[in-house]
Amino acid sequence: MLKLLLPLKRVIYFVAFMGVFLLSYPTVYAAVPPNDSCGGAIPIVIGNGGFALGLFTSANSDLTEATLQTGETFAPSIIVAGLNKKSVWYKFTLPTTRSVRVSLLQPGSAIQAGNVGFAIYRTNSCLPGNTEISTKLSPIETFGSTFHPCVSDGDYYVQVTSNSNANGPIFLTVELADGSPAPFDKPTTAHQFGDLTSNQQIFKDVEIDCQSIDDANEVCLSATSFKDYKKSIWYTFKTPTYFDYLNTWFASITTPYGQPSIKIGYRLYEGDGTTTAVGSLTQIGGCDSLMTDLYALDKKEYKCGMLKTNTTYTVQLLFHKDFKNTIRFGTEWKGDKPTKGPLP
Repeated sequence: MLKLLLPLKRVIYFVAFMGVFLLSYPTVYAAVPPNDSCGGAIPIVIGNGGFALGLFTSANSDLTEATLQTGETFAPSIIVAGLNKKSVWYKFTLPTTRSVRVSLLQPGSAIQAGNVGFAIYRTNSCLPGNTEISTKLSPIETFGSTFHPCVSDGDYYVQVTSNSNANGPIFLTVELADGSPAPFDKPTTAHQFGDLTSNQQIFKDVEIDCQSIDDANEVCLSATSFKDYKKSIWYTFKTPTYFDYLNTWFASITTPYGQPSIKIGYRLYEGDGTTTAVGSLTQIGGCDSLMTDLYALDKKEYKCGMLKTNTTYTVQLLFHKDFKNTIRFGTEWKGDKPTKGPLP
C-alpha cells in the first residue's frame, strides 16, 4: 500500500507544479509591452485631425519585460548613459509647424531617475537611424522634457530606452502650442496697413519660418501641388475713397537675382479678418497664386470697379512647408478722381 501511495504523491506534486507553471506562463508573455518594437509604436492622438493645441497624454508602457529589436540603434548620449538595454516606442504626427514639448514621466516612483531616457526621430518608417534623430528635440537621459518653439511638420517616433534596472510603467506627454516666432500667423494678428488714402504705396517685411495653419481647410486646393503649403501670413488694408487701380504685390529683399521661380498661394477676402471670422468673409475669386524668383516682384492688379472703395480687405499668403525667407508684401494704388470724359 505504501509503495502505491508514493508514486501517487509524486503525480500530485507534478500536476500541481505544471499547473502553477502553465498559469504563470501567460502572465510572463502578456507582460511584454505591445509597443516593444518600432512597428508597434503606440500613437499619441492629437485632436482636430492633428491640428489641436494643448497637452496630449500617451498610454502607459511597462518596461519590465521590454526587449530590443535586431538592428535597433540609439542616440550617442543614450549609449553613454547605458540606457540601451530595453526600449518601447510611441509616435505622433504634426500636420503643421508647432511649438513642442515632449516629456517622459512615470505614474509612480518604481524607476529611479537616470535609469530611463528617450530620443525622438523625424521619420515615417521603422527602424529609424541616428541620421533621423530630430535636430530640434534633443535626446534626454532621464525623466524630463525636451522642447523647441519651432518644430516642422512630419511624423515623429519616440524611442524610450532604459538600463536593466528600469522595471515599471512610464508614459509620455506631448504639449503643443503655436510656433514662435511667427508674426502675422493668424487673421486676428494680421499686419494692418490701415487706411490707404494717405499712402499710395506701403509695404511690410516679415520673416517666414515658424508660421502654421490652423486646420486642413486652410490648405489652398489640397488636391493639387498646393497640398504642402502649410504656412501662412495675413494682412489687411482699407481701400481709399477713389482709385483707378490697386495692386497687391510680393517680393523678397534677401534673395539674389537668378533664383528659380517659386509659387506663393494667395487669397483675398472682403472684410476685416482681425475682427471677423474668415469663414464669414466674402472671398474674392478662388485660390490663386503668385509666381516670383523672389528678387522680382509679382502682383495682383485690381482695376476700377473690381474692389469696393472705403472697404477693408484681408489677404492670406500661403507658403510651402519648407519655405524660409524674409519676404516683402505691400499694396499700391493710383487715381484721384473720375475723368470727366463720357467713357472714363
